[in-house]
Amino acid sequence: RAVTPTVTTVYTLIATAVSGKTATATAQVTVSAPATAPIVRSFLANPPAISEGDASTLNWDVSGATSVTINPDVGAVAATGTTSVSPSTTTTYTLTATNAAGSTTATAQVEVSGSTHTGPPVIERFTASPPSIHPGETSVLSWEVTGATTVALDRGIGPVAPTGTRSVSVLGTTNYTLTASNAYGHVFETIPVVVTDWPSSDDDEPDLIVTTITKVAHGDGYIVGYTILNQGEGDSPPTTAKLYVEGVLEDSDSIPALDAGDSISGTFISWTYEPMHMSVKVVADADDDADEEDEDNNEKAVSLTAEVVVNFVDKANLADWQTGNPLTSISFGGAISDSRGFACHRTNVKLEDGDTYAKVLETHPKWVNNGWIHGLYPSMTIPQGAWFVADVGFLSGATGTDGVTFLVWFLEDGYSSPKLLDSVAADYDGDLDRLEIDLSSIVGDSGSIGVEVLAGSSSGQDWAVWAEARLLR
Repeated sequence: RAVTPTVTTVYTLIATAVSGKTATATAQVTVSAPATAPIVRSFLANPPAISEGDASTLNWDVSGATSVTINPDVGAVAATGTTSVSPSTTTTYTLTATNAAGSTTATAQVEVSGSTHTGPPVIERFTASPPSIHPGETSVLSWEVTGATTVALDRGIGPVAPTGTRSVSVLGTTNYTLTASNAYGHVFETIPVVVTDWPSSDDDEPDLIVTTITKVAHGDGYIVGYTILNQGEGDSPPTTAKLYVEGVLEDSDSIPALDAGDSISGTFISWTYEPMHMSVKVVADADDDADEEDEDNNEKAVSLTAEVVVNFVDKANLADWQTGNPLTSISFGGAISDSRGFACHRTNVKLEDGDTYAKVLETHPKWVNNGWIHGLYPSMTIPQGAWFVADVGFLSGATGTDGVTFLVWFLEDGYSSPKLLDSVAADYDGDLDRLEIDLSSIVGDSGSIGVEVLAGSSSGQDWAVWAEARLLR
């Protein structure tokens, strides 16, 4: 008898005589776990960009392989190691790790030019063709990336070559994100593959819907991108799409004629994304230029996600704090009775607006006329689309203050003079004041963000707090 167990199994044979006596014997079939393909833990080129005639070092770490090769020009190598390469032109090296279960590949690019590439990678192109399919059909992802040491696609695809294609077949609308990285940082771009069923209708009319709304990198910031699909059975004439932010019309875009089943992606370029205003709505056929099967499904509203790059309240202990005059260095977390001034966290405290806050940063100037306090945070590179957003004011009961000025500035690495980004003069008036600072003018610069509080002619009850202070994008 042939058997095919899925797990290790013991079979028992029982033999019974006429007298009723029995005898038994056993046989075990051991089922082993299926073999798995090798794992490429890392494959990098350092540096990723060189001038012609210079060298780069390939580094790799592989497990579970019986053989490992690197092409072009390198050949068979050990499972873990390094080798120096000096290509004359930009070259993509492919590592192939093989065992009895199959092969795994990874790539690393060495960019060769007249001068060493600096800055994050650039995604030159990332598209889906066609952008809209029916369940079971195939769309081809296509991309081209420059200046990256690693490039990867999500949805379980993993590392890919800097330039390539990948066929995908999905049952429902799916977003794919391409991420490119090098020693200077990483960038990403997301595109949708829209999956639609044809609506059942006796009329050959168009039906325009907004399928996606996304943030799209543009210049030093982000703008709003969208995709509109004609899911009807009739062709659509040229129409207009409109963008609303917090209920206010901010931009419009012309949409060309769309055949039944076609879609188009575009951007609204007149409004730059601000992470404080995340509620956006896109309306297809906003001027009712098309007679549609369904006139009530043209809108799509989303709340775009703001990324918190730095929470300056939480990270205040990492800053260098000084007070004056005269200049005095202090430690974070000092006593609130310290006449030199202090910077510390206060928890579950009521502010001048009457609300209780779980955690704030109190920055009290030195207790002298026209005293001050400032904190200089660790150096960072200002990312694309960054804003500094803060709510500032006083602890409840600070009626004796004559007001303070809150300032935010930027000290670029290698410079001695800071650049004032913005300031606000605050009084004890029952409301917090707000700072919203567009950092597009210093995107890509490396340096330190500084926060400062200046006392007036008196420092009495200058219980100045940062209820919120964050770098968003």
